[in-house]
Amino acid sequence: MKKYNLLMLLILYGNINSESHVALITMPKCGTHLVEKCIKLITRKNSKHWNIQKVNWETQFFLAHLPYLEAYGCKIITILRDPRDRIISSIVYYKRHHLLRDKNKDLKLILTEVINNPHNGLKNNFNSNEYYGCSTMELYYNRYFVSLSKLPNCYVTYFEKLVGEKGGGSREDQLEEIKKIASHIGVALSPERIEEIADNLFGNTDTFEKGQIGNWREWFSEEQKKMFKKKSGNLLITLGYEKNLEW
Repeated sequence: MKKYNLLMLLILYGNINSESHVALITMPKCGTHLVEKCIKLITRKNSKHWNIQKVNWETQFFLAHLPYLEAYGCKIITILRDPRDRIISSIVYYKRHHLLRDKNKDLKLILTEVINNPHNGLKNNFNSNEYYGCSTMELYYNRYFVSLSKLPNCYVTYFEKLVGEKGGGSREDQLEEIKKIASHIGVALSPERIEEIADNLFGNTDTFEKGQIGNWREWFSEEQKKMFKKKSGNLLITLGYEKNLEW
């Protein structure tokens, strides 16, 4: 796939001043349904998946996973999650949906393989193309997430801020994040409505499993921590999830 820089994206999909077209463009297993639910509660619109040409913008917003260049002219929202938690969420999801090729294989062994090479680890064990051929997480994030996040019409929310107290976050961060998402898409919310949205945000979505911050700590062995630091430690620092490699 071609690698698009910021200027090319703006030239190709430069209608960035739309007042009504909202698109949620995410990486898998980062909290897509959490922020989708948030947007539904904010806008009182439903989501339309994958075919942007069939969106009724009066009653719907668009949803797809990265990369989806046709949506880059909309008001975009994306969500970031600790890559360590994202790995665990992927493995648990594919296992729960009976997509594991070798049903007797230890999930901890699969975790090691995914840490070492995310594309091959998921492809070989679950036939998933989630990392689009990228052999490292850093390559994947740089290729697909960075260009999107730098668009002036894109707002990046964080799973850890939006999930709230039930997911191990804080009520204060959650309320503030709901307010920022609403502001980005041009919807004014009363403090009472923000509270109401927060009360109804956690859980009860199609792929909801556990929804907890830091779940990776229950999975990673010391050796897996060392491997992740070697392979993707700098990515965690770049994304703001760690200050150094001493974790």
